[in-house]
Amino acid sequence: MTLQNARIGTQAPLFRPGALSLAPRFPAWRFRSKAEFDDFWQLHQSTLDNRHLRQLALATRDKTYESPGTCAACLCPTGFHSAVNGESLSDGRRMPNWREEQKCGCPHRLNNRQRAVLHLAQACGLMGWMKTLLLGAPADFTLAWQARAPDVTQLRRFHFTGGAAHLAVETASCHFAISQDELQDIEPLQSALAELARSLLPGGRLIFTIPFHIDLAASILGPGPAMRAGANQLGWDLLDQLKNAGFSDAEALLYWSEELGYLGNMNFLFLAIK
Repeated sequence: MTLQNARIGTQAPLFRPGALSLAPRFPAWRFRSKAEFDDFWQLHQSTLDNRHLRQLALATRDKTYESPGTCAACLCPTGFHSAVNGESLSDGRRMPNWREEQKCGCPHRLNNRQRAVLHLAQACGLMGWMKTLLLGAPADFTLAWQARAPDVTQLRRFHFTGGAAHLAVETASCHFAISQDELQDIEPLQSALAELARSLLPGGRLIFTIPFHIDLAASILGPGPAMRAGANQLGWDLLDQLKNAGFSDAEALLYWSEELGYLGNMNFLFLAIK
């Protein structure tokens, strides 16, 4: 079944090739270029400063930080647990590493970015019958995803042949491809992005996280071919690289919500459509 002819009852197709469309339930600003982000920064500096001040107020001398909230992936009240192992302040307090902490009290104990990936996929129309490629996903995230969409192809990493990255997955076989903090280690990056595009049906979504360098207009890429920690410093031209690799559109999403356990100054997810 292709994305174009998939139906539930008499509903229209869930996915269509073309411009990205997000449900409003995901709390993010969306950018297609560094220029858009720079304009946003100028217009919303006070909002970003207030968020940062709010987070500074949550710094503590305790070893853990607990806060109530809502798990958007599970749609239920929860508590968020964070080990306090981040930035040290001059008064002796420390901040949690918000991106890697804020683990929910739900059965799979997902952290900030893991819940955000799942939340975004659900906002994009993830359904139980859809097929997913999970690249390098940890066990807890895999179990949480399979509880919602069990048909998963799980790969640990890319492999390399003739200087190019390859994935052991059939062409146009998946509705979603998910990668969490993997692409910064892949050389050459362009062939890795092309492989992810190849795996998706038309209209399929790639959602991924990376350590993102918001100050870089152009990424600094390693020579490859290999997987090497920190091989690439990825900047805003990544959005163009995604389009060159076979995606029709791509966005960077800056997300934040204290209620949903999405604290952090610059939390980015990336979304591309085949």
